[in-house]
Formats: sequence, C-alpha cells, structure tokens
Amino acid sequence: MAQGAFEAIDCEEESIFENPAKLSGSGAQTLWVNSFGVIPYTRISCSIKDFGLGVSNFGNELYRENEFLLGYRWREFGILLRGMNVCIKDRGSDFAIGLDFGASFKLTPSSEFNLSLQNLNFPKISEEEVPKRVIGTVVTKPMSDFTTQIQLYKESWYPFEIRIRNEIKLSELLSFGVGVKTYPASFSIGALLNYKRLGISYFVRTHQELGLTHIIGIKTGGVK
Repeated sequence: MAQGAFEAIDCEEESIFENPAKLSGSGAQTLWVNSFGVIPYTRISCSIKDFGLGVSNFGNELYRENEFLLGYRWREFGILLRGMNVCIKDRGSDFAIGLDFGASFKLTPSSEFNLSLQNLNFPKISEEEVPKRVIGTVVTKPMSDFTTQIQLYKESWYPFEIRIRNEIKLSELLSFGVGVKTYPASFSIGALLNYKRLGISYFVRTHQELGLTHIIGIKTGGVK
C-alpha cells in the first residue's frame, strides 16, 4: 500500500499515518501529493485526544489503493487497525486488515525515539502478502528552533533506507526544511507557514529518473 514519504517538513507530526503512539490533542491534517506529475495521492486524518482516524487514496482509474485507519494511544504506546483495499480495472478488488504497533519514548529532555511496526498480522490481498515495515526514528532538538530527525526504514523485499530531515523555525510564522533519503536516492525541500492554529506546507521531492513530486499539506488544531 502507498506510504507517505519522509519529507523536508514534518507537517503531520501528530498524524495517525506517522505513528499511533504520537496521537495527541485534537486536530486534523490533509496531504495532497502529485507523484512525478502523474499519480495522485491524498490522505486525510484527524485526532481527538488519544483516538485517531485516517483515510487515503492512491492511484487512478486503472489501479487504486485505499486505506482506512483507526488508532488509539495509551501512554507511550499506540495500536492501529489498517483497512486496505486494492482495485484493479477489469480484475476486481480485494480487502485486508493490518495491525500496527507504535511506541514513543523520551531519551532526554530534548530528544525522543519513535518506533512503528506495521502489518504485524501478515495480511494478504489476493493471496499476496502485504509488505511489513519497521520504522525507527530519533528526533532531537539541539536548539529550540532547530529539529533533526534520523529515521531507519525497512520494508519487506526492499533495501534498507536511511532518512534524514533538518527543520529550522525562522519565525512564529515560517519554518524551512530539507530532507534526504537513500532509496530511491532523493532530496526534498520545503516550507511550513503557521498562523495561529492553521498550518500550510509545500515541498518538492526529486527523483533521479521520474522527475519532481509536489506535496501540499494543511493542518489545523493542535489543542492538547
């Protein structure tokens, strides 16, 4: 199933798509992705205290993936049910449910470790096993307005990835970030505009062969 990428700006830090253990407060996020100018990907999520909901859509009339997420956080841990539907034109559709686990621990007052284990129950769609994922992320704030994230990402059948993001808060209204990852090798750059409880982000991601992907994100809320 399609996954949102590790981008220059963390516009979904409390989204259910990131890690159910990070659900916090009340708010909503949406992300629109135009992959390589060809394939659209949209996801919407919301949270109320320790509960979260999410839906996503990826593909076109020939091939489409949909996800429906329900998550809950308890202290440093989170659990998530992931409904996955795949539709292929002239070949029908199939549905499966995945089980995810998340955890988030403070390492120091200015750093934390987040762990996400996805599709732990070995779900299958059309007799094919859905990829499992292990995602570990260290987040640190060496300065109050500067955040670094280092993520180790492994998905079944694909090479191990290293992902790094640096984000700086230039003012109360504007943040700027850059991100890199190793597979496929890509670079992203973007900005987040915040006004009160509304945030709007834009970033662009490169690909060596397929060109640019444009991503727009909107978030609101953030009340604990």
